[in-house]
Amino acid sequence: MAANAEGDRELKAKVAEATRTPAALPVADLPAMAKTVSGAVYEFPRDASRIDGLSLVFSGKSEAQLKLKYRERILRFRLVSMGCIGWIRMVR
Repeated sequence: MAANAEGDRELKAKVAEATRTPAALPVADLPAMAKTVSGAVYEFPRDASRIDGLSLVFSGKSEAQLKLKYRERILRFRLVSMGCIGWIRMVR
């Protein structure tokens, strides 16, 4: 198959476009449910997942802390909104 320089350029441009991080959008206020569940501890019956419980603490409209009880250990994660729906970065 012959080289296709134009096709290569188009492919590289499409790959660059697809891997670009979307622009951040303003973060909406938290829904009322976030205030209701913030700080509450939810315990689960023991099963194969070994997740015994979790809690979420919202510290603002763009950040929360997830505490996960897994195999009798507490794991803490910081959740940061990236400003658009579906994009959340988890920081350990």
